[in-house]
Amino acid sequence: MNKQSLLTRVLASNLLLMGALVVLLTGGFLWLQLRASQRQLELRAEVLVSFVAAQSEYAILVGSETELERIGRQALSVEDVLFVVLSDTAHQSVVRLHRPGFRLEGAPAGSADFLSVERPVLAPRESAVMEWEPKKPPTAPLGSVRLGFSMEKQRTLFRQTVGYAVAVVAASLILILACQSFQLRRLLQPLQGLMDFVRQVGEGRLHRKAPVARLDEVGQLTVAFNEMVDKLGSTTVSKNYFNNIIRSIGESLIVVDPDGTIRTANQATFAMLGYEEQELVGQPVSPTLVDPYSLEPTAIERVYRRKDGQSIPVLFSASALSPDDGAAAGFVLLAHDITERKRAEEELRLAKQEAERANRAKTEFLSRTSHELRTPLNAILGFGQLLEIAELAPLDRESVDQILRAGRHLLRLINDVLDIAGIETGRRTLSPEPVSIVEAAEEALGLVQPLATGRGIHVFSGLAADENRYVYADAQRLQQVLLNLLSNAVKFNRDHGAVILTCEERDGNLLRIRVTDTGPGIAAEDLHKLFVPFERLQAEQAGIEGTGLGLAHSRSLVRAMGGSIGVESVVGQGSTFWLELAIVAAPLLRFEPGTAAAPPPAPRDPAAYTVLYIEDNPSNRQLLERILALRPDIHLLTATDGPAGLALARESRPDLILLDLHLPGMPGDAVLRELRADPATAGIPVVVLTADASPGRESRLLALGAQSFLTKPVDIAQLLQVLDQVLLGELAGHEK
Repeated sequence: MNKQSLLTRVLASNLLLMGALVVLLTGGFLWLQLRASQRQLELRAEVLVSFVAAQSEYAILVGSETELERIGRQALSVEDVLFVVLSDTAHQSVVRLHRPGFRLEGAPAGSADFLSVERPVLAPRESAVMEWEPKKPPTAPLGSVRLGFSMEKQRTLFRQTVGYAVAVVAASLILILACQSFQLRRLLQPLQGLMDFVRQVGEGRLHRKAPVARLDEVGQLTVAFNEMVDKLGSTTVSKNYFNNIIRSIGESLIVVDPDGTIRTANQATFAMLGYEEQELVGQPVSPTLVDPYSLEPTAIERVYRRKDGQSIPVLFSASALSPDDGAAAGFVLLAHDITERKRAEEELRLAKQEAERANRAKTEFLSRTSHELRTPLNAILGFGQLLEIAELAPLDRESVDQILRAGRHLLRLINDVLDIAGIETGRRTLSPEPVSIVEAAEEALGLVQPLATGRGIHVFSGLAADENRYVYADAQRLQQVLLNLLSNAVKFNRDHGAVILTCEERDGNLLRIRVTDTGPGIAAEDLHKLFVPFERLQAEQAGIEGTGLGLAHSRSLVRAMGGSIGVESVVGQGSTFWLELAIVAAPLLRFEPGTAAAPPPAPRDPAAYTVLYIEDNPSNRQLLERILALRPDIHLLTATDGPAGLALARESRPDLILLDLHLPGMPGDAVLRELRADPATAGIPVVVLTADASPGRESRLLALGAQSFLTKPVDIAQLLQVLDQVLLGELAGHEK
């Protein structure tokens, strides 16, 4: 606590304030004085140098060293001039003069000890001095004049100015402080009597009155003290009543003195900490409260320590006692035992960690499983597509079609599993927006119509009256869900049946979209199995193709878009699958400017392209060799690991790099970073060709600098199209 008197503090603060102000003003004045002195010297130097240059013009022109030396000595005789240097056009010093004791050799052009000014000596504007001398161009330099001026006089004058300023400032400050001290002593004198009165009131003499000397601010303060003493004298508080209130509180309450000594506590405190009243009252609060306390108007978490040493987490708050509380100043400490809550939070934290660990393990498992399944599928579908291109007998072509159909079925199954897992873990992002239900339905109906026509099934749409209805959804995902429901309605329908698509508004600003079929229906006890992954309800025995993931995937998508999905069915009559989404206002129409037709691809350069394929799997390398055999103008290089691929890329500088991700020695993303960081390979386009289709992988690799991202099993037509686009684009870039 600061025990300095008010007078001392006021004088000290005034001294600091005035001192800072005076130092600022004095410093500004001295700085201006110094700048003016320096500017005066510079102007004087400019005039003298210009005068010497004018006098030296004809002496340098005729080469008269005697005249130049006379001019130099005349300039050196001027006060403050330290040296004179007169030079010709070859910068050879003709005259070098300086005062005794000054060392001209090695003197810099500028210094803190002197001011150096140099000016050129210009030729006459009319003609040469003698008729036989050649004329010089106007204002051509003949040489230069350099004079050095001492700054000692200016520094001496500045030091004298500083001394005078300091003396004046010190005298002014002393005089001001003396006047303030005298005035403050007179103003504070009545406060001494008020302080004596307050001490008497503290001793319990409530009948005394403080004398009011004058009616200024101090007098008003004295009147307020007298009124306060009157109120204290007329107010009585029962100590037992106060203690009963404290003991009745169910939470821990401790009252401490300003020095941290426990004055009193309630029964809840004794029960929580395990102390008896006589063991706790009168003792420091620090052994009980682990951390130092401060005023906490809102509850925060702190730790109490029991008598047996056990720590107890509590919600803690502290408030100050004011004199109006009927007691001396102190603190009231309130605490609520939150041991059970902390135990529950710890259990929840551990459960969350376990769930996150399991989720990471699932994601890693799906990523690894996808890679391991797609790698052999790449060979199966890749070589199958090559056989499909070749000329085969009808029976062999049918066998190839069966291989490709089974392989693509397995690929769809893998993609659906990854998509469901990505949505459930939040790795697949949606782009919700107002979507026209009519447009989404028409696109889905157009895709499913050929399948329905093949079985004579009539597809009806009842959405013509709902053209202005929009739902909040991801347009692509909504179409995916509708296509799945319509495809199921056709596949599980009877021949020459019907599929009806309708919608209606529901309570809560929702739109229900229904897909109804005339199929055999589903038993009530089997309805709960429909949205279970891989559950097909004996559909495989009926020869109906599918993965058993379509409805499970649709449910994940609809829930991710904030909607719901369900089914109603009657055996022998058919089923109705429905989904509900929020209705939103139609978006504002925007003008979309037309785009010019894309130019035709440039003709291929007859020179061969070089493509580097970094892949560790032999069958994948062999497959790409077979595929690129369809492009005889492409020369293929292969590397089996990351370091070898980097070395080959730096050595051969290929036109394109095909990069796998799961490589020995160095993962594919690290190889991509190295390629982009090396100036020799930074401009080579990289196409990622991988079996890892885990969520978010494509966006991360494109952000790292990949040109394109293709997943295995490879689609030969898509791969060749990407190769053509990248190589032709690279060719166009080189031609520019």
